[in-house]
Amino acid sequence: MKKIIGVAATCMLMMGCGSQPAKKLYLNTQMQSLVSGPTTISLEADRLLPQKNISHLNLYPMQPLPGKAYRDDLDRKFAAAKMYINVIPDADSRTVEISGQIDYYDHQRYNNAQLVGDSIKTFNVPKRTVELTYGKPVVIELPRGIQYSLLLTDQLQ
Repeated sequence: MKKIIGVAATCMLMMGCGSQPAKKLYLNTQMQSLVSGPTTISLEADRLLPQKNISHLNLYPMQPLPGKAYRDDLDRKFAAAKMYINVIPDADSRTVEISGQIDYYDHQRYNNAQLVGDSIKTFNVPKRTVELTYGKPVVIELPRGIQYSLLLTDQLQ
């Protein structure tokens, strides 16, 4: 009888350990131009898995800050980067596909929470594939000195 109770207790203990949910992983992204402050977006990595007819779009507004050294008139304009992100899970890492465009505007205007207006200059961000390892940041250089950093972690930023 004691053996049966011991075996049953061991089985229940092992089942309880095996049913613990896996840690959620977050993709913390940050974009910053030479004349703006950082814009940070954190998303659950599993929500960015590739799906048919669905694009994962993030908008990064970059307002030029006063007192910065401007290289030209374009640095004085409001910039917004639209980045498409897909996360492909691997055994111990994630592969991230990014692409998008960077638009410069004369004025920062919104209508119904949507950025509106004609862009005066557009730079395309070609599709890139980056391998992310847990806890190791990756920095990607975009057009006009804009830095885009990606970090796979278990904490929201």
